Amino acid sequence: MTTGGTEVLGRGGLGINVLALTLIVVSIVFNVLNALAPGSHLGAAVGGGMLFGAMATYGYLASTTSVQVRGDDLVLVGLLSVTRLPLPSVLRVSGEDGLEVTTTGGQTLTHMGYGSSVLGALTGNRRSNRVAARIRDALPVGGAPGSKGSTTRRPRPGLRLFAVVPLALSAVAAVIHQ
Repeated sequence: MTTGGTEVLGRGGLGINVLALTLIVVSIVFNVLNALAPGSHLGAAVGGGMLFGAMATYGYLASTTSVQVRGDDLVLVGLLSVTRLPLPSVLRVSGEDGLEVTTTGGQTLTHMGYGSSVLGALTGNRRSNRVAARIRDALPVGGAPGSKGSTTRRPRPGLRLFAVVPLALSAVAAVIHQ
């Protein structure tokens, strides 16, 4: 799929791991707040705001992970970061045990949305293999791969939402609770 000069080679499907971690953190916050102010239900009010905000933000981040080709770059948009590397610097791509991209500099990059799992191992990692084949199809034809530019990794802009939205909703819940 091509959109505005960007070819999306695959959309990531993240498992339940981050969702479970978020629920664990929120339940710890519930328990700590209830221990600090027993009988006040402050933990439930603040924790509910945190849970709602965290789930909404996680939903946004998880639904927008992808593997893309933008011009001459391969872009891995993960849950927490965006990694950009020049296509000519890709030495090897594998989808056998989750998606792995090896660069001419010896760096191996993975994508959380195409990671190895028990279910993937049982089904032959079809999604990872399909995206790996699409990346190989996008690589420059002819000649040995060479490095043009460097690999860059930066935090996802959506992480700001993950930090701000749950805290803001928690503050509103605490004020309303008073």
